[in-house]
Amino acid sequence: MPFKNNTHLDTLQTFISMQSIDSFFESYLDVHDGPGWYNQTQLPPPLDFTLTTQDLNIMLPGMVNTYGKDKQVKLEYKVEDFGDFRSRFAKPYMIATATVNLRFWVVNAPDQEELAVELNLYNITNKVFLNEKPDLKMSLMIGEFRLHGVEIVDSKIGMLNPNTIRLKLNTVNSVIVTLSNIILQQWEIQIPNTMLGKLFQLTNLHLEYFDGYIYAGVTPMYVPPPLQAPHSVHDHESAQHHHKPGDLPMNGAAIDEDSESNSRYYDYGHHQAYDTHYDDADYYDDY
Repeated sequence: MPFKNNTHLDTLQTFISMQSIDSFFESYLDVHDGPGWYNQTQLPPPLDFTLTTQDLNIMLPGMVNTYGKDKQVKLEYKVEDFGDFRSRFAKPYMIATATVNLRFWVVNAPDQEELAVELNLYNITNKVFLNEKPDLKMSLMIGEFRLHGVEIVDSKIGMLNPNTIRLKLNTVNSVIVTLSNIILQQWEIQIPNTMLGKLFQLTNLHLEYFDGYIYAGVTPMYVPPPLQAPHSVHDHESAQHHHKPGDLPMNGAAIDEDSESNSRYYDYGHHQAYDTHYDDADYYDDY
């Protein structure tokens, strides 16, 4: 919603409600689904390790008994919901909740993977920060991870305790935050940075947080059109005559005087006429 706050110097000002942000992410997930895979090559040391059945056996007891030690495990995730945004006055972040689906695939042999466990993580509370990037681009950063509910969708390793899984994941919340932020670095929002046919460039994004909405202000800068070389009347295409050398009298072209003087016969369609010249004396001699 556009609004003018005289205490701020931004030329263009608007207020963005939390409901608008909820609608944006709901629409985004409807289009993009939010799936992905854990890839150890994306993580810095010491997080760049390969998940194995031994690593997950504490949180998911039964992995080693079912599949053996040190079997590689691939982690597939999908963000099912991300919303319920809340903001508070003078707090430089928003609170949001998410629902994420996790699937753990055990690699028994090359090109042979088996779904061992599938979980739904409900009501994940996050502190969400908006990072301002050049050219009015925005990205997200997670500052906190708190899991409040776990659902066991499928398990090939026996009975699992949802409460144990929840406690274990909250214990390693710093690892989850780091992993989430590395994944979110690949995701950006491009805010429109021009207006009036690129006549103005929008710069200096300014954000402030209030109860239930965010203030956003930008400053438009005039971008003059590129200079063009001046044109004269001789540059117009109607003035461009293409003559061969010698065609014009001033270039020394020869003029056939006999053909010029003897050309007294004209054809005007179906009419014919002869050009007859009379001297004044000849005219009066006839009478």
